Amino acid sequence: FFTPSFAALLSHKKTITIDPTNTHPSNLSIMKIALAKTLLLSSILPTSLAEMVKNLRGGGGGRKLQGSSSCTVLMRADLSINPSRGLTDEGIECEMNAEDMDGYSGLSFPIQGNDAQMTRLKTLLESGDHASGESVLTGLKDAWIDKGKLFLPPGLEIALEKVSSRNNKRNLAIVTGKKPILVVKVTDINGLARTESAAQIGDDVFGTNGDPVNLKSQLFGCSMEKLDVTEGDQEDTSLTNGVPNGQGVAPGVMEVTIQLSLQSEGRGTVRNAVTTAVQNAIGESLPGRYQQVMYVLQGCYVECGWAAYAYINSWNSVYQGVYYKHTGVQVHELGHNFNLAHSGGLDGQTYTDHTCMMGNPLYSDDTGKMCYNPAKNWQIGWYSDRTLLLDPQVEPTKTVTLVGIADYLNEQSTDPVVIKVETRLANDFFVGFNRATGVNAQNDEGDDVVTVIQVDGNNGSGYSQSRLRAKLGFTGDITGSSYTISNFGGTGVSLTISVDSINLGTVPATATVNFQYGSPGTPSPTSSPTISPTKAPTQSPTKAPTQAPTESRTKSPTKSPSPTDSPTKSPTKAPTQAPTQSPTQTPTQSPTKSPTQSPTSSPTKAPTVGPNCPSISWSKTCRQTSGC
Repeated sequence: FFTPSFAALLSHKKTITIDPTNTHPSNLSIMKIALAKTLLLSSILPTSLAEMVKNLRGGGGGRKLQGSSSCTVLMRADLSINPSRGLTDEGIECEMNAEDMDGYSGLSFPIQGNDAQMTRLKTLLESGDHASGESVLTGLKDAWIDKGKLFLPPGLEIALEKVSSRNNKRNLAIVTGKKPILVVKVTDINGLARTESAAQIGDDVFGTNGDPVNLKSQLFGCSMEKLDVTEGDQEDTSLTNGVPNGQGVAPGVMEVTIQLSLQSEGRGTVRNAVTTAVQNAIGESLPGRYQQVMYVLQGCYVECGWAAYAYINSWNSVYQGVYYKHTGVQVHELGHNFNLAHSGGLDGQTYTDHTCMMGNPLYSDDTGKMCYNPAKNWQIGWYSDRTLLLDPQVEPTKTVTLVGIADYLNEQSTDPVVIKVETRLANDFFVGFNRATGVNAQNDEGDDVVTVIQVDGNNGSGYSQSRLRAKLGFTGDITGSSYTISNFGGTGVSLTISVDSINLGTVPATATVNFQYGSPGTPSPTSSPTISPTKAPTQSPTKAPTQAPTESRTKSPTKSPSPTDSPTKSPTKAPTQAPTQSPTQTPTQSPTKSPTQSPTSSPTKAPTVGPNCPSISWSKTCRQTSGC
């Protein structure tokens, strides 16, 4: 009974009442259908149904792998709705081979091993020698799937093998050219689904009906027109709305119904059910003709706390509730598919770098004009012809003029947009000018300042957590005008990065940045930089910069005088309609109200009435609104 009508069995919606004492042929037929459906679902969705299979097998211990005895390792990254809750934001799963899943591809299960096995697996993935989506876990002959997890045999010695060496073709992090994306609207067995039509969902993702800021428009803009998202497969004219088998109900969008309840099943079981239902509907494997596939769920009821999640260097992302339409969430999740890790902020948290879409992003439908930070920009390669590699141990003094990525296409400049500062270790630094204009106009932190980012590993060329270290400038949202890295690259010598000028009055706007390795005037610093540059500097490496870095900078901060100090920075941050006439003694506390006439008559009653914090979806607006 596995062969005839798999899809028909999965779509059987009627509640079946069976009398086991009734041996009438019609009742026996119903019993066969029910048993077949149960066994089929358990083979694809091994949760509570797996327990039935286990019992039928006499307590055999779940579903053992039958075919290749290997699986592709995938890292899963979650976008937590409330990061302060401290939920785990990463997991390791294995995407099974179709031969182990009755011909269905793309099904994955969290890996369950002992402490030594999981530590070894994480070490291999973090080493840079192996990566999510590119390595397979071998030796799984005695592994089994039970309760929605892949259990490793206790004695298994963890070994990974590169996918490329097995001639396994996969659509990995392709970030240029045409990118066909399929969006799937999901309805559960109880009819739970997003209220938006397929056409509306398509507009929110592709902008097909005029949505001003969406995944397609933002990736096209941030990539400087190098990445073009398409509504499904537009190359095959025989398809309906870019979807096979007549399943496209809107450009790039299809709908499926799963025979499970969102309110009772965990996310892994739900995802595998959707993956199975899509393949049944289109008659093809996943990802197949698509580079990315996005699942849109009505909400989350079990194993929640996430707005969305995606698989690193892979094809799938999943969204729950309203978050599918938030451009910032879309670009964040596709960033994970592009092999980008999270971006942490000055507070040391995982994704609080609000200068980057890989930090906690903009939560709004039409507020999403923002790109990635310098580390991610270096890794993704969109600006590779406008980058600079600086090794301070070779070139200890260097001054560079930067432009923002939004001005990359401006023909009046060939200045770099990203600088990689080579440490000769894996945790390099990256510097960029965070110009808040154009495709980056709704940037959420550090507008029009120079940002310094450090990666945890992989030299900025592979998957690695990045961390915001400094926001440099003279006014506005800054940490100072210079940043000193002591013991740079383990050399014992300090590197000071300082801003000489920021000029917003030119086209394009520019930032001039100085790099000083060790103290200026160190005798013969370049004759043998790897041996002797640290002797004098370690005793007094930063006489001028560390004691008074801002005095020398503020005395002569710019080569082009007045506009560079504060041309438009503070006005764009703080509204100036009324406060400019009666300075900022009280308006700075609640600038958006007009409280200067009677600001303190009854202050305890007004604050909760004025700012409607829950309605503010843009985090920068929230942070700049008194009381939120």
